[in-house]
Amino acid sequence: MIFNHLKKSKDLKNVMKNFIKLPPKEQKAFSSLIASFAKKKN
Repeated sequence: MIFNHLKKSKDLKNVMKNFIKLPPKEQKAFSSLIASFAKKKN
């Protein structure tokens, strides 16, 4: 479900709008996913 929101989003503004619409549980999962990717890039 999280990735469906990203696929529908074409720019960062839309990604953030879709992120806000997610239920809190999915927001936490998505946030931790982003954090883990950020750690791997460093």
